[in-house]
Amino acid sequence: MNILVFGSGTIGILYGWAFTEAGHHVTHYIRPGGSNTFQNGPVTIAVQDRRSRAFRPQNRTYEPPFVHTFYPSDHYDLILVPVTHRHVRATLETLQNRAGDATILFFGNQWETFGDIEHELAGRYLFGFPQNGGALQNNILEGTLTSQVVLAEPDGRFTNRLKDIQALFEQSGFAPRLEPDFKGWSRVHFAWNAATMSVALREGGMLNYAHHFGAIRHSFRVMRETMAVVRAMGTEPRRFSESRMAYSHSFVAALITRLLFLVVPSVMTIAEKHARTSVAELKSYYYDLYAMARRLNVQTPLFDALKPTIDALPDASLEPAAQAEWSPETA
Repeated sequence: MNILVFGSGTIGILYGWAFTEAGHHVTHYIRPGGSNTFQNGPVTIAVQDRRSRAFRPQNRTYEPPFVHTFYPSDHYDLILVPVTHRHVRATLETLQNRAGDATILFFGNQWETFGDIEHELAGRYLFGFPQNGGALQNNILEGTLTSQVVLAEPDGRFTNRLKDIQALFEQSGFAPRLEPDFKGWSRVHFAWNAATMSVALREGGMLNYAHHFGAIRHSFRVMRETMAVVRAMGTEPRRFSESRMAYSHSFVAALITRLLFLVVPSVMTIAEKHARTSVAELKSYYYDLYAMARRLNVQTPLFDALKPTIDALPDASLEPAAQAEWSPETA
């Protein structure tokens, strides 16, 4: 396939590298004036690759071609858009005018962007979520790569277009799970993020959170409130396995999470970098869910009590040289 990846963030690099190693042609689009990791030379890929051994490539450097513009005549088969939910709207006009016949895969958290995407790109896009993550600093990408990934049509159908993208991921060592209700699933995932990372920020970072059993337990109490917001939006969280621990006893959920951090310390390490280097993004999770709770008149006292801490955090990353992306369900 001929693939265009938006940006040079950790998720785009991680999957662009995997697709390249599988024999596909990958180019990165760097908007004029945007941050360009590749201007500093090749990226060293230092991730723990937990895919099948047959898909673990030996080439651990990545220096793809990049462009500052693109046109329908470039004939891309797939445009991968791994941007945060707050930046999705900014990509829509560019994609509408330049994507041509390419399938557009929005690859990340979504919250209130579904209507905008449908209005601008109806019939031209898919949704996906990378259940992997990493941290990029000094052109070294550290993290974890497993076979897990979520893919979906907006309406949940199993189309030929979705089959083609599923095959692309399978050829690159992944085992995509097709989600029939991505909107509901994404809302649940967003609510998970908002609760977990907000409590972690209150604790001063993910390392402190991971070693504080009481904080972990509290995050699951907070999560029940964020899931109530999701329910008020019209999605029943209990339909999704990702919400299971939110409704179990908080002691049990915290114990399982604490054991996860002990058994797979890389999860905690990457999450810590995410909490420290993506403060503005994490604050947006909090504020967006907080605003929705107010709009729908859902009472969230534990979640509300975190607001002074979130308000006091700087918008800029605490470590400007690094950037990280992480999924809390990654194991």
